[in-house]
Amino acid sequence: MSAPDGAGTPRRVLVVDEDPAVRLVLARALARCGYQVFVAASGADALRQLDRDPDVAAVLSELTMPTAEVGSEFAAQVHREHPGVPILFVTAAVPAAELLADPGVAVVGRPTGVSALRDALAELITRDAGPRPRTA
Repeated sequence: MSAPDGAGTPRRVLVVDEDPAVRLVLARALARCGYQVFVAASGADALRQLDRDPDVAAVLSELTMPTAEVGSEFAAQVHREHPGVPILFVTAAVPAAELLADPGVAVVGRPTGVSALRDALAELITRDAGPRPRTA
């Protein structure tokens, strides 16, 4: 399964995790899968990056981070400010029911392998592909 869009351009993915080592591992793994990867250390940093880069195909984030706003609130803010950008959460925790009901969100349990992340991300991007409204 490849990460390029229909024009052969690598899809852009934003990886959000407070742990620099986790960000590095995920970024390298997704880059090997053909994605163009950017990283953020918090939900606030991710929102700033999304403001600067409207062509992000998806966000991959840890569901719970002790120093950052994530989970349902983060998903709601991303979808409010950047409609059409899907989010793949990775977690060992049980996600809230409202998060699972959000069609722009998918959740992968931890621990997970690179192929499971790749497949979940590709499915989420494909499912949410289409024109996106631009925000001001």
